[in-house]
Amino acid sequence: METPLFSIFTPTYNRANAINRTYEHLLAQTLQDFEWIVVDDGSTDHTEELFRKWIGENRIQIVYVRQENGGKHRAFNKAVGIAKGEIFICMDSDDYYREDALEVIRTYHLKHKDNPQVAGFSCNSLDPQGNLIGTSLPEDNLLCSHYDLYYSLSVKGDKGLIYYTRVLKEYPFPEFENEKFVTEAIVLNRISLHYKVCCIKQGLEIKEYQKDGLSSKYTRLCLWSPEGYALYLNELNCFAQSFVGYVMNAARYVKFGLLARKSPKTIWREAINRRWVFVGSFLLGVLLYLRDRNKR
Repeated sequence: METPLFSIFTPTYNRANAINRTYEHLLAQTLQDFEWIVVDDGSTDHTEELFRKWIGENRIQIVYVRQENGGKHRAFNKAVGIAKGEIFICMDSDDYYREDALEVIRTYHLKHKDNPQVAGFSCNSLDPQGNLIGTSLPEDNLLCSHYDLYYSLSVKGDKGLIYYTRVLKEYPFPEFENEKFVTEAIVLNRISLHYKVCCIKQGLEIKEYQKDGLSSKYTRLCLWSPEGYALYLNELNCFAQSFVGYVMNAARYVKFGLLARKSPKTIWREAINRRWVFVGSFLLGVLLYLRDRNKR
């Protein structure tokens, strides 16, 4: 079988009742040059039976993998590791793309594929009613880092993330024992230090947030996975921030470090920018820790 241009990755956990829509929209794509990689994160419903049926139908190329429940970031790493496509798209089980989306992305890919600075693309996201989620990307074909999109250009809300597989292989998600969540921002920020993304100022991705989805319980997930979130906050200090931003970020880093049962000495030693982990920020972080330690 020829190597596909796209690898479309869907992590799933007990979504047999909803993932049929994703499948139908993939069948409807006007460009069929893709493989669909599905990593089942330990579902206990009939997800596996559903995919065995679809694989037997052979209407699109499906790679179905089961893993012990370990979180989306581990599923992501597994999918990137086996992906054959040049371009990697993460499409959650409550998302789908416009029918001509892959064709549109291919046109931008052909324009930028030889630019070593470009790690991938970002497109606008819409809700099922066609409303823009957050604010629009500022300019079509604009090249800038993902971090600058949000912190310098003040873009808000989820956006479709399309990356070259080779780049994602350089930046796997860190994995921590007994933690099942790592924010995707940690990988996007690491990529931002070395690469840019190309803006596609079109609404290609449609997102419908589920009541039991990751977005709905983000704060609790961070509290349940403090070591990963402390690392994310620590690495934010690689980027320029305002005075207040540095102080608050340092305090939150201290808070999550303490939630991860790190000693103050270890928190100080591991801090990327120790200038801001000073007495004021440390004391504020301790207060935040005392406030939130029983919320997990």
